[in-house]
Amino acid sequence: MPDSPVIFIQCDWDDFLRKTQGSLWVSLKKRGDSNNIHGKITNAGFDSNESPTFLATSGFSAEVLANDMIKVEHKQSQISAVFVAPTKVYTDIHKKSIPCLDVTTTGLCVSYCVENNLVVWDFNKEELKLKLEGHVGEVYKCKFFPSERVVLTGGGDMQLKIWCAETGRCPVSLKGHRRAVTDFVIIDVGRNVISVSKDGSAKLWDCGQSSCIDTLICTSSEVNCCAITSVSPSFPVGEPEDSPSEREIGTQNKILILGCEDGTVHSVAVYSRRKLFTLVLKSPVNSVAFLETTHETDVEKKFVVGCQNGELHMYGVTNPKELIGSLWELNSPVLHILPYKNIGFLVSHAEGSVYFLKNNLKEKLFSLTGPDCDPVFNMATDGRFVYTSCRDGVVRRYNLERVLNRLSQK
Repeated sequence: MPDSPVIFIQCDWDDFLRKTQGSLWVSLKKRGDSNNIHGKITNAGFDSNESPTFLATSGFSAEVLANDMIKVEHKQSQISAVFVAPTKVYTDIHKKSIPCLDVTTTGLCVSYCVENNLVVWDFNKEELKLKLEGHVGEVYKCKFFPSERVVLTGGGDMQLKIWCAETGRCPVSLKGHRRAVTDFVIIDVGRNVISVSKDGSAKLWDCGQSSCIDTLICTSSEVNCCAITSVSPSFPVGEPEDSPSEREIGTQNKILILGCEDGTVHSVAVYSRRKLFTLVLKSPVNSVAFLETTHETDVEKKFVVGCQNGELHMYGVTNPKELIGSLWELNSPVLHILPYKNIGFLVSHAEGSVYFLKNNLKEKLFSLTGPDCDPVFNMATDGRFVYTSCRDGVVRRYNLERVLNRLSQK
């Protein structure tokens, strides 16, 4: 996907739709180009269907697609963009920056605020349920196990902790890293987990016995992120040199990728501990994710890498040395990549941009709005909605299922 101009819009544009004679700003910008185009969209009133009538400057035009969706176009540049506003904004749970969160399908959210406030809360009732106390320092990641009754966290105190989401008890602490735990993945139902750390290692843990099964890989750089996927039996993952522990469950067909501060991406076959490949990029890697696209006869697997300089790179799992495509629209760091079903993935940036790309990296469907240039650190989905956590202390909810259905009708 070539780097093309990007349309930006005032973060509270959805409030403007309800105001007669209100106005908002829009801009068309291209990375590295100072000749930006700035315009204004004014609500001139409402028609017989109670839809706003727009007047726009600088060659822009606008069309309302739904209460939370607007399409803006710059005709001369042949560039258009769809913007999506949050359907729900949570301001009462946290008051400061929120580095991480996760949600369940049953209405629970776990989130961490830099006030040292790790909590479980009900996002339907907007009701605080539990405060999870035990970490010393910042929590880098929090996630529900597949059962949705247990929470896993990792943080600056070099520990992973397992919590009961119903009582707040923490019966298990996993210790062994020498520096902060930056990310982790849960294998299958969660008998084993893998963590990565600023100490450069990836460790495989047995949750039931609170012990480290093995160190999968040691790198020369801080590890910022990781992701895991299953591969087909024909994929050459190799065999282990030694008999694996009977406590190691479900690792036979798993491969792990790690993104590092020195710009490298490493992959290891979990069961055999075999190093699969190393990629060298020119900027620190902040987020990695596997993507799946279902075809008639098979499932195509790729992975996408998000970097500190704003670049996105996509590779195939079967041929990782061959670059499928890159996107570099913003100089702002990529902070998080969230796959959504088998359709596409969301990318969040440090200047507040969040956009949805299809799995081919060639189509940007829409952008999420709300933050006013504040970093969006983390995203989570329950399948229907997507939730974002931001430096402004706000959790925002977007109805992605309805947005995608609406766009498919256009």
